[in-house]
Amino acid sequence: MAGRSGRRAADRSRDADADVPVLVLSGELDANTPSSAGREVAREFQHATFAEIPNTGHVPTDSSACALELAMEFVATTTADANACAGTGTPPPVAPAAPLRTADLAPVQGNGTPTQRRTLAVVIATVTDQQVQSGFLEAFSSASALRGGRYVARGERVGLEHVRVVRDATTSGELTTTSQGITGTLRLTGPAIADGRLSVRLTLDGRGTATGTLDGRPVRLDFRFG
Repeated sequence: MAGRSGRRAADRSRDADADVPVLVLSGELDANTPSSAGREVAREFQHATFAEIPNTGHVPTDSSACALELAMEFVATTTADANACAGTGTPPPVAPAAPLRTADLAPVQGNGTPTQRRTLAVVIATVTDQQVQSGFLEAFSSASALRGGRYVARGERVGLEHVRVVRDATTSGELTTTSQGITGTLRLTGPAIADGRLSVRLTLDGRGTATGTLDGRPVRLDFRFG
């Protein structure tokens, strides 16, 4: 009897919880908890209002004045217009598609042959991708590169294991970030670049130096990027 009574009480409690006014807000651009999840939550309540807030992410009330006003109105009145925020907000800027091949990369300026400068463009793209992945490296000690391979945290250095940021070039080696810029030793291979090994130094103001060998020839290349 006690068990049956307990179940009945629990059922009554769930029914009471479901019979209260609820406002569910979902950000249209939320990649963490998409709008479909918000709609699913709203279906659990008998008196729920679901509102998708345009051009917002995970916490709509942080970036949308309309969403905040809607929430405050609901707290005061327990009612809300699900379409009150339709058409509000501004679409965020969208980054262009990442280059697929070496020929699509922004060229560096400096001495060297066109092939050597294309090789340096791969270096810059690789360093940029590694910097973008730095948060994942800090959290998980490794991160996938854009189009293959991975970055691995090695104390103050980052190892590059068969990294590909474009389809036709591969970079391995190590990079170190300092207060003055980035240094590294890299092995580069690919049909669209000069194969070889380079020691590179990149400064914060967009200047670089690369020394080593490319296609079997010693090189010293000074260049600008960005």
